[in-house]
Parts: sequence; C-alpha cells; structure tokens
Amino acid sequence: MERKRSLVFCALALVLVGCREPEAVARERVQKVGIGPLRKDSGRLNRDYFGAPGKEFITLKQPLWPKTFSALQPLRVTIYRDGAALALGGDAGSTEWGVFVVPDGLIYTPPATKTIHYRVIQEGVFIYRNVP
Repeated sequence: MERKRSLVFCALALVLVGCREPEAVARERVQKVGIGPLRKDSGRLNRDYFGAPGKEFITLKQPLWPKTFSALQPLRVTIYRDGAALALGGDAGSTEWGVFVVPDGLIYTPPATKTIHYRVIQEGVFIYRNVP
C-alpha cells in the first residue's frame, strides 16, 4: 500500500512539473535572455522589415530569428509594425500563448481584443494569450 501511494505521489509530481502555467514559463525564459536585448532585436527587425509602407506582419523563417528570440524556444516568430510575437505554446486549434516584444524606444501597450489578452512582464514585454 505504501509503495502504491509513493508511485501515485511521484506521478502527480511529474504531471504538475509538466503542466506549468504558461505565464511562469514565459517569465522564466524572458528573464534568462533579458528585456533589453529582446527589445533591441525587436527594434532592429522592425527597422529592417517595415522601413516602407506595405505588409502589416511577417512570419519569419527560423534562420532569420535573432539569437535572443531563439533562446526563448518559440514555435513561431511573427513581426508586426508595433512589435514581435513569439508563440511559445498552444494547441492544434487556434489557442496560442507567447511573448509580445515592443521595439526598443517605443512606448506602447498592445490593445486587448475579444480573443487576445496581454499581461505585462516588464515595460515593453508582454505575455499574450489568444483564446477564441
């Protein structure tokens, strides 16, 4: 009986570690890289890709990701005129969560919509959740 209880406890511990809250995962990854370098790279991408009128967003291929973005282990990187969205998780449907990085030097808070919500990590860096 005692062995069975120990196995159940170990299984529960593994489940809890594997199911960490997305916000905790995002904060931990951002803290390791640093807010300054992330915002600097977001600004550089913004200047490189949005110097002239045209597209509103671009999904970058992995070889074009800055090292700071790659360090966050995103599934996808999409840059917008007002920042970069790094998708860190989600499901096979349209639910997604990740980090939104405002370019260095820009004071901006992305507006929430019916399906997308933002929470501040630090100035210029937000956790987003897209839940339809």
